[in-house]
Amino acid sequence: MSYSVFSFSGSFSNTQMEVLMAHLLDLGFEAFEEKEQELDAYLLTKMKSSALMDQVQLLTDQYGCKWSEKELENENWNAQWEASFHPVQVGNFCGIRADFHPDFEQVEYQITINPKMAFGTGHHETTHLVIELMKNLPLSGKSVFDFGCGTGILAILAAKMGAYEVLAIDYDENATENTAENLQVNSVENIKVATGELKDFQINLQDVILANINKPVLMETISNLSLLLRPNGILLVSGIMKKDQEEIEKLAHSSGLFTVEVRQKGDWLAIKFGRSTTD
Repeated sequence: MSYSVFSFSGSFSNTQMEVLMAHLLDLGFEAFEEKEQELDAYLLTKMKSSALMDQVQLLTDQYGCKWSEKELENENWNAQWEASFHPVQVGNFCGIRADFHPDFEQVEYQITINPKMAFGTGHHETTHLVIELMKNLPLSGKSVFDFGCGTGILAILAAKMGAYEVLAIDYDENATENTAENLQVNSVENIKVATGELKDFQINLQDVILANINKPVLMETISNLSLLLRPNGILLVSGIMKKDQEEIEKLAHSSGLFTVEVRQKGDWLAIKFGRSTTD
């Protein structure tokens, strides 16, 4: 699969950039790289359409910014991320680095990620927030489902935290191939990786589900995800903004879930939902 990068430039405030990213997520963009007064947004090339281009133009008119677009070859992406990928540390709990970075000195869990064409290096607020919420989860001996696994960061962390089995799926074959590679790099063996959408799988009940995706997919799947949780199970969701909290929680609560904890970083949220022992 090939990706296209859309570059937006203008006089953005931090809030304006976050809101622009949220709109682009709703249009199907998958990952972002923030620069000074510039935002690069990545989209599967096959997702491009005249309707999407019209929506992008409306957004740039709204925010008074300029934009350009080009298709990105795999080798160009690899060179780009290697030049710009810096280690990420979430307190003393988890550190994420590429294989060409030195080891972290004082972290409980260390993860090596070589993302290639699959996105998810741990830099975005949403991944950071989910990792923060995972810190207090007793995962030893639990089953975990990573829905939309990207490069496999969350699945790998769950396995390192003692989960006895982890299922990681993504609709993008680049992501699942990359996840499989990262499993070997991190010497974890109890993770099953598969390519497809949620509807394509028969999934056993899970103790914990991790869904760092985006609002449209979450709105479409949260009811089905809730049905995959065992009683007293936990669903962690992210990829949503503060302005979407009420809408997401309303749908989750109508699906038999209750809010346990909400964390915020910038304009982004991660929410921990629980499932009661009875429906």
